[in-house]
Amino acid sequence: MIRAVVDTSILVRALLKPRGTVGPVLDLLLAGRFTLLYSASILEELQDVLRRPRLRRRFPMTDEDVDGVLELIVLRGEEIVAEQGLSVSRDPKDDKFLEVAVEGRADVIVTGDEDLLVLDPYESIPIVLESSTCQRSQSRRTSSASKRPSCARVQTLATTPATNRKPASRDVTTSPSACISAK
Repeated sequence: MIRAVVDTSILVRALLKPRGTVGPVLDLLLAGRFTLLYSASILEELQDVLRRPRLRRRFPMTDEDVDGVLELIVLRGEEIVAEQGLSVSRDPKDDKFLEVAVEGRADVIVTGDEDLLVLDPYESIPIVLESSTCQRSQSRRTSSASKRPSCARVQTLATTPATNRKPASRDVTTSPSACISAK
């Protein structure tokens, strides 16, 4: 199974605009198609962003919606305790994604952040633009809105036990361009 670090902006966009270019990221996570690697600092950042009043006014979300997304990540992902304390990115706030990727032996980092993209590859880990990651899975998406989980359904789905919760090994045969939608 693919091990991926997905930056905060991608996760937020996937939640707020499920029919957008990165919407499939949450679909793939819900389906157990990849292992999302995260750290406590990534979860804290995601929670902070999703609870911002400006964002909540524009995209109505309840605290339960936010908690549901965080629970989904905890249940379907793998927490990585990064101890390296890297200082590599032009934006120091992005170093946490690199730390998790290295410590968690990620197969790919998915981002739209130019400060991370310029480092591609980092420690032999491809850093890919989000649109290339979701491109293949978009062709498989159905146009039926009822099949796409809404924010309100995320909490229910997050409590469903994940299948294949064993630690995944690196799949070095997977092409970086296939990214997280490959399997």
